[in-house]
Amino acid sequence: MKKVLAGIINVLLFSFIIPLNLAPSGAAQGGEVLKFDMPVPVTSSWGVGAQRFGELLAEKTGGKYTLRIYANSQLSGGSQPQALQMFQAGNIDVTLHGSLTWAGTNVRIGAPALPWLFTGWDDAIEKMDGEAGELIFNEVRKSGGRPLAYGISGFRQLFNNIRPVSTPEDLKGLKIRVPGNAMYVDLFKILGADPVPMSASELYTALQQGAVDGQENPADMTITQRFCEVLKYMTVWDYSCETTILSVSNGVWDRLSESERLLFSEAGRQAMKEQIVAARERNDGYMRQLVDEYKIQIIELNAEQIETFRTLAAPIYDQYRDSIGLGLYKALGIK
Repeated sequence: MKKVLAGIINVLLFSFIIPLNLAPSGAAQGGEVLKFDMPVPVTSSWGVGAQRFGELLAEKTGGKYTLRIYANSQLSGGSQPQALQMFQAGNIDVTLHGSLTWAGTNVRIGAPALPWLFTGWDDAIEKMDGEAGELIFNEVRKSGGRPLAYGISGFRQLFNNIRPVSTPEDLKGLKIRVPGNAMYVDLFKILGADPVPMSASELYTALQQGAVDGQENPADMTITQRFCEVLKYMTVWDYSCETTILSVSNGVWDRLSESERLLFSEAGRQAMKEQIVAARERNDGYMRQLVDEYKIQIIELNAEQIETFRTLAAPIYDQYRDSIGLGLYKALGIK
């Protein structure tokens, strides 16, 4: 009964989030309110970036532009792909979406999510600050958005309700929810699991009812979206980095003056730098919370165990080499 009630409460919380309207005191009368979409709660580190961007934008433009934040992809009924389509069509003004969601429209944007690509936070930041980040931003521009800055949610871990996973054999046959992204589907098939593409808005109930056996997400998303309430095991393997992209719609960008574009870009970069700091600082606390509060059993893989999975996953790099491109592979340090 408790689990059923928790599921009902979770659905209600995800469905009826009051949008946040961020405007400074004394804001300009008649200023434009921009609709801001993101697929996760405002309590997440993404929310830190979103709210900070709204504050900075309002301050820098004297209230000419303010944000109204719609968390959990409210405007699209919880569907991330649909929210991105609405953004591309100009029905959403600003969006913060993961590279994986963008990869549904352009596979190259999902390159940072390749398995065991980055050695850690600093490596990911260095590469995204460099040529790789700019190449990915160019692909976002081709795909209907104007990127302002990237963020990092954290490294994705493996969660399930069936058994502890420490070897590829343990993973075989497990129904693992993955985002609706072909690369993740292909990867988990290579690893021996049964990947199930599914929107995050459906995942809590699917885990609760056993429609899927597990999921993979950073600790941040697992706690702030409450998936931790219906999970038993977590394998710490840091297999994929969750990068995000803060973007403005072409319709908004095209009507901005050059000086306004600069202000938007400055606000976006500063906000997402603060988001990355928040995500990094929260990560250890979230990991402890998963154990202490939610009693999830943690299986932390050693370097040798991770190398076994990495070797098994290696064919995904050859499979996506042509579609992602040698230029981006080189910028990311992929041989």
